[in-house]
Amino acid sequence: MFKNFLFLFFALTLLLSACGGGTDVQPPDEGEAPEVSEETGEETTAEEVAEPVKDTMIIAVPGLGPGIDPNIQSSPQAWTIGAQIYGQQGMRWNQVPYDNPGQTTADPNKVPGFWEAGPDMTKTTAGIITSCTIEPDGSMATLVLTEGVLSPYGNEFTTADIQYGLERSVDTGAIGNFFMGVGGAPDLDQWEFVDDYTAVVNQKEGKSLFNLCPLQSHIGAIGPWYMDSEETKKHATDDDPWAFNWVNEFGSWFGPYYVTAWEAGDQVVLEANPNWFGDDLAIKKIIYKVVPESSNRIALLQAGEVDLIEGISPEEAAALDDVPGVVPIAVKSNKQFFVVMDESKPPFSIVKVRQALNHSVNRDAIVDNIYQGLGYPYEGILPVTFPGFVDPGNYPYDLDKAKELLAEAGYPDGFETELSFAAGSPEEEQVAILWQADLKEIGIDASLNKLPTAAISDMVFQHNANFAMWQDAPHIPDPVFGTLLWYASYSPAQFNKFNDPKVDNWVDECALIVDWPERIKCSQELGEYISSVAPLVNIVAPHFIYAVSDKVEGANFNYGQTYLVETMSFME
Repeated sequence: MFKNFLFLFFALTLLLSACGGGTDVQPPDEGEAPEVSEETGEETTAEEVAEPVKDTMIIAVPGLGPGIDPNIQSSPQAWTIGAQIYGQQGMRWNQVPYDNPGQTTADPNKVPGFWEAGPDMTKTTAGIITSCTIEPDGSMATLVLTEGVLSPYGNEFTTADIQYGLERSVDTGAIGNFFMGVGGAPDLDQWEFVDDYTAVVNQKEGKSLFNLCPLQSHIGAIGPWYMDSEETKKHATDDDPWAFNWVNEFGSWFGPYYVTAWEAGDQVVLEANPNWFGDDLAIKKIIYKVVPESSNRIALLQAGEVDLIEGISPEEAAALDDVPGVVPIAVKSNKQFFVVMDESKPPFSIVKVRQALNHSVNRDAIVDNIYQGLGYPYEGILPVTFPGFVDPGNYPYDLDKAKELLAEAGYPDGFETELSFAAGSPEEEQVAILWQADLKEIGIDASLNKLPTAAISDMVFQHNANFAMWQDAPHIPDPVFGTLLWYASYSPAQFNKFNDPKVDNWVDECALIVDWPERIKCSQELGEYISSVAPLVNIVAPHFIYAVSDKVEGANFNYGQTYLVETMSFME
């Protein structure tokens, strides 16, 4: 590990030199007059001339995932990289101070200017979409685009881009198409493009447009929908008519940054959109550098060789609290940590097996000992920050009850399986080891399968996981959406092949309710039923955790699993 660290240290030192991260001030040429201070009248040497403020941010990540095409990718780094290039480009959450009374470990407010996205769906500000309004009777929605918005390639954002993004989403049949359904507009013929800057969406019978406007702030919707169609079409081929290969590593949107280099397994380079319509960017370049081991990421941050790190455990975050030069950040969030199962076949297709697994999780011990209190013991169904969240309380830690349920399910002696988890998430390995011992107590022999970030993301997202840990978050604080995402059979994020028509019909009924208290009530009643059949093994509701250099200001939490570099800067 020490050799690895030396290699990374020297490699990143060279990288910093190449990107201007430690520019030396050159001495004056011979014969050139020295500078004179206006205040003191004294001569100053070259060494006393202030260096320019740093404008390149290096971010160390566990891995890159398979790519960033928002139609087909959903890894943690697809979200964090995507947030810089298309996240919140539609309409933008309000920025509010972080308030979590009593939090002392990894307190985000130690970072000057820290903010979080306010989760009120009715309070957003204009981005590349100026306004989104829905008629009082719910029959129609109108989107007004901001004029003069340009991509990095100089192409203006118009309704032609929306039409292209929707057509690409429908043809792909994946994430973008799914969010069209969430917004109540799954069919292209519901969309009318009045002119270059106005789109009208008509309600379809049996569908509600309730979430169409909140989706304007959702990274999973605006990424697929609002692409730079003119540039993307240049990279299409007969074999790849939607330019998936190019979009997956580069792509073009209308956000603050764009990808200029993609080196698989090594690094991704983002540069500022020269045509960015928003506020001036203090950070002009972002380098996402792959550093697989969390200990090495931490060492590089302490050494000042990187500026932000992802993928550190709660234990590591707590240990960094008093370390000079480093500020750990842990934010109460909508993140969920659960285990997906292949429920198309035994043993996981059997409800009592899934119930037994839920009783075998010592959630309190996990939160106290592994998460250092930076999370909540969690049975589901909604994120803890969502309106309408209720802890079902159906699955207390009870190994005797778990054994009893396994016997009733036809597995009195348990069974063998393999539990997969991400190498880039240190806390997952700790939870896996702790849980493995309890599973052994009830007769389940679970071998552990530690996989690279890209591999576990591909396994889960391609619906090939038999028994795997996963962390994700619904990005719209709507209880119907938070339920639909993981439990409706037609959701692309329903990774465990759970198929219950009762749940599908119930979700659809709740989605049509526009009265907010009634919508919450419907979701809560549905949640009680879902909890009883245990489609997932919910483990903990983690805080969102990362760490920055103490030179960084304007860090944030962007409601999901992301942060926005566009508001960050380096203090002089």
